[in-house]
Parts: sequence; structure tokens; C-alpha cells
Amino acid sequence: MQAALDTFKARDAQVVGVSMDSVAAQKAFSDKFGVTFPLLSDPTGVVCDRFKVAHQNNRAARETFLFRRGKLAVLDRNVQPKTMAQDLLRWMDELEAR
Repeated sequence: MQAALDTFKARDAQVVGVSMDSVAAQKAFSDKFGVTFPLLSDPTGVVCDRFKVAHQNNRAARETFLFRRGKLAVLDRNVQPKTMAQDLLRWMDELEAR
């Protein structure tokens, strides 16, 4: 996602990561990998529960949510990390073509 961040910004899209990791763990992760988009900490799973994201042992399932005009437009519960950014950009193209 970080590698495609400028493309998302140019398309007026906001990228946000959410995990059950602590703020300190997310800071270490963002420092190590140069992540500049917001990472939100959900250590108790409240956000996971609201979005119906499965989580066990303080690990949330990897899912992608694409909102358009404040409404959920795409939900990917079978995220492929290597193609996640390209998948999102393709879905954005498809939504804009409608």
C-alpha cells in the first residue's frame, strides 16, 4: 500500500490501516517499513467487531474495505497482500466507470 500511496492520494483516496497491535508495535512497524499512512490500534477488537472482522488471539483477519461517498462499495475478505493495492485501484476504476 505504501508503494502505491501517491497514486491513491492523486485519486483523492485515504489509506488507513487498522490492526489489533499496540500503538508501540504499530510505530515500530511503520518506522521499520517506512509506512506514512495512518495505522490505527484496535487492541480490544472493538473496530473489528463493528466491521465484522474475525479475530482470534489478538490477530485480526486481513480484510480490505473500500468506501465511496461514505458508503461501503467493496469488501474483500480474501486479501492477497501482494496485489492488494492493484486490486483496490482496479475496483476504484470499475466504480468510476459506473
